[in-house]
Amino acid sequence: MTRQNVLYCLIMTPTIYYPIFYTMKEFVNCPLEDPLINFRNAMQNVMDNFVTDNTVATAVWFPALMVGFALPLYLRMPFIHSLSFIWTCYLSFMRDGDRKSTRLNSVTWPSRMPS
Repeated sequence: MTRQNVLYCLIMTPTIYYPIFYTMKEFVNCPLEDPLINFRNAMQNVMDNFVTDNTVATAVWFPALMVGFALPLYLRMPFIHSLSFIWTCYLSFMRDGDRKSTRLNSVTWPSRMPS
């Protein structure tokens, strides 16, 4: 169980979770930009926040997974899913709190939809 948690916290989270999280965040916040620019911005955010994000994630998820795997089977999924939802909300709030949405304000919106 400890090896699973170490694998999750040290391998899966930094290499899979954060790139997907920041990529989706860029595409939602800046839908009109070039996809390559969004992806590049997302990867820059992953690198800029690497140490902080992984330290906080390990502090939260390592004990949470230990508790989650100790729960009975019928409680594991609700526990992990609820914590995952709370974690994603917290991470979104933590990463959007320091940056106001100035990029969306600088986008030139079309005056009408093309027909």
